[in-house]
Amino acid sequence: MKKSILLQILAIMLTFNFTNIAYAEKNTDSVIPNITVDKTDWGTSFDQDFYDEFYLHVTGSCDSNTLSVQVGDKKMNLKVDDSKHFDYRIQLATPDLFSVGPEYFSVILTSTDNNDPDIKNSITLKSPPMYSTFQYYGGKLTKADWSAYIKNNFGVVYLNVAGKYPEKREEISIDKISIATYGDGVYSEQDLSCDGDNNFDEKIGIQFTHAPSDRTFTSSTDLILHMYSDTYPIKVRYRINSDELKYNILKGTNKITGNISTAYSDNSTSVPLWGYNVELDEHDTIQSTEYDGSFTFKNIPNGIYTLKITGSTCLTKKVTNVIVQDSDVRISSKDSPILLYQGDFNGDNVINMIDVIQIGKVFNSKNGDANYNYSYDIHKDNAINMLDIMILAKNFNMIGD
Repeated sequence: MKKSILLQILAIMLTFNFTNIAYAEKNTDSVIPNITVDKTDWGTSFDQDFYDEFYLHVTGSCDSNTLSVQVGDKKMNLKVDDSKHFDYRIQLATPDLFSVGPEYFSVILTSTDNNDPDIKNSITLKSPPMYSTFQYYGGKLTKADWSAYIKNNFGVVYLNVAGKYPEKREEISIDKISIATYGDGVYSEQDLSCDGDNNFDEKIGIQFTHAPSDRTFTSSTDLILHMYSDTYPIKVRYRINSDELKYNILKGTNKITGNISTAYSDNSTSVPLWGYNVELDEHDTIQSTEYDGSFTFKNIPNGIYTLKITGSTCLTKKVTNVIVQDSDVRISSKDSPILLYQGDFNGDNVINMIDVIQIGKVFNSKNGDANYNYSYDIHKDNAINMLDIMILAKNFNMIGD
């Protein structure tokens, strides 16, 4: 009996020793895998469709057959060649259009032992300050608000985009920036205009022939930076994606009414105020003012609206936060109108010396003369004279909305 127990004890001891020996042998074969980085090159470039992106080009060597790469929350496994060398070009991220930069990135390279996946060695690479093309030239978005409506059985997706226009520098010419639209399957580009301080704020509409109102969807478009190098023009693209959208049906019985006037006129003058465009942004509707400067929008649903008023030679005027809630709204009257300032002859939404030079070319002309221009006749008295110059001087250095 004692002999049997002794044999069992010896068997257990031998099994325990063999297990330890095997484990030791396993640990003897497993060493911390080596990883060496020879060169890193951080930068920005364009893909085949000219979308701007940040990248890292890294070369080096490691002991394992596979090298894992982590950029933020994104992970990937990359193959190592037979000589244990690697040469990777890693896409880091698309630029943040809401940041003027710089942007920074961390990339973790991890080499794993070929025999034991629990034995690893990692190196963290830190980027220098990085700028996209848009950021390098001082461009930045401050707003990208999406909305969708059904109007006259058509679905219209809107993007209200605002920001700072990129600066022009000597090394490359920036002609303009635009937003791509895809209404009814037809591709087009709508240019963004900026004010005297290099800011833009515009609403872009994209129309579709089919507008299902019973489900959500997403939309996207491109912001395009039009640039000219020494040899050829290029279009640098940045994708703007919406959150989930759903078409809202525009219907209502409310009215929005108001009056405009020019800053130099009063109720006693007979200056015509017709033909100014009043746009109700969220409703995609434009009305023209009557002779007395009045305008009316009918059948407006409840909501919050922005009115944009434009006209020949006048600065753009915006009236924001117009709240319609189950009743008609009057935003201005003949006695207290929305004032428009005139003298912007070149249409850049600012009244400055360029406009003074423009009116100087037609000064002292009258209706019937070859150089008379009705648009420059601010006072509408059939002559371009000191009355018009005085109005221009009063509005000098003013900037539109």
